Amino acid sequence: MEFIEIISAMVVVIIAVVALVLGLAFRKSNDASDLLAQAQAETQNQSQTKAMAELMGQIKLLSETQSQATSQLARTMEERLEAVSKRLGDGLNKHTETTGDAMKQVHERLAVIDTAQKNLTDLSSQVVELQDVLSNKQARGAFGEVQLEN
Repeated sequence: MEFIEIISAMVVVIIAVVALVLGLAFRKSNDASDLLAQAQAETQNQSQTKAMAELMGQIKLLSETQSQATSQLARTMEERLEAVSKRLGDGLNKHTETTGDAMKQVHERLAVIDTAQKNLTDLSSQVVELQDVLSNKQARGAFGEVQLEN
């Protein structure tokens, strides 16, 4: 936008110079030689007016080109942002699935560990009962007799 403002300022300066030249040309129009100078100034004024019109056309074209470039840049950025968002979403979904599978495996292993711990607890209580029986002489003797009868 600064470029357009600079061009606009230049156009205003050119118009001011043309107006000054025209003002000076009209002051000197009393002489016949001034009529020739006035005709030349008018011709110059017409060529400057034509140049200003061309310059304004170029400024308008530049502005339209800049607008189109800005629009294209915005579309490109939107497409890239959408692609990044899709990749990020896909990565999160994959990570969620992997985490879910790992948690399932952990739960299965914990179930196996719980079963093994229960078996160890049962075995431990049986060993304690056997130790109680074997430590008492009377109970050990009664146990031995039962075994002999069987």
